[in-house]
Amino acid sequence: MSNNPWHQVPESSRQNGQGGGQGPGEPRGRLWLFIAFLIGLALLMFVLYQLRPDVGLGRPEIWRSLLIVVFVGGSAIYWSRARLSDLVRAAGLWVMIIAGIGAFYMMGNDVSDRIMSELDPSGVRSTSEGLMVRRAADGHFWLRAELNGTPILMMVDTGATHIVLSREDAKRAGIDVNTLDFTSIAETANGRVRFAFAGGNAMALDDVVFEDVTVTVNGGELPGSLFGMAGLRRFASFEIAGDTLILKP
Repeated sequence: MSNNPWHQVPESSRQNGQGGGQGPGEPRGRLWLFIAFLIGLALLMFVLYQLRPDVGLGRPEIWRSLLIVVFVGGSAIYWSRARLSDLVRAAGLWVMIIAGIGAFYMMGNDVSDRIMSELDPSGVRSTSEGLMVRRAADGHFWLRAELNGTPILMMVDTGATHIVLSREDAKRAGIDVNTLDFTSIAETANGRVRFAFAGGNAMALDDVVFEDVTVTVNGGELPGSLFGMAGLRRFASFEIAGDTLILKP
């Protein structure tokens, strides 16, 4: 019997230069890979927040999902039987993909605007013709307006006289609903509802900014906010061309 210890090592391990198990640098290398995974996850969250700032990061379900992703991803990195170099290449590829998506979104040229309008219909795009809003899959036009610096998702409603906020959106925009006077009454498809006026607001749609905007806060159960005629009339004109709403400042 030969005394050569390499006869007792599997061929695959011999090619890798190790006799099975992790090498002395593996735990530290996997730690750095886990840190890179967290950085990539943070970058992904940044890109998603740029796409949908109205969703916000304060929702508990988002943090629960993040904890699950971190736990599962971290476990996969630590317990994976793949070589560290393979894991590094895979992680690097995903970081490049996420960074590419973020850079593409930030470019702001016509091609990226057109594609991002398809991916994110509620996004308002500034073009030479005016602000463009794409029709969503539900047949409505949705836009994100910044009210007092807070992103608010609104449905364009030509049947609404005012810019109508739900109580939740009004609170997010810094309006103290407890001090409002809900004595005005509106006739809606769901019957009579009380509402209150709130003035002195700043509203921005992409690069178009309006000052001293008066909105109304719905006193009933409104699932979302509406961008009514009071908002549309702040533009010089507006028109619908196919599936695109064009707002001309």
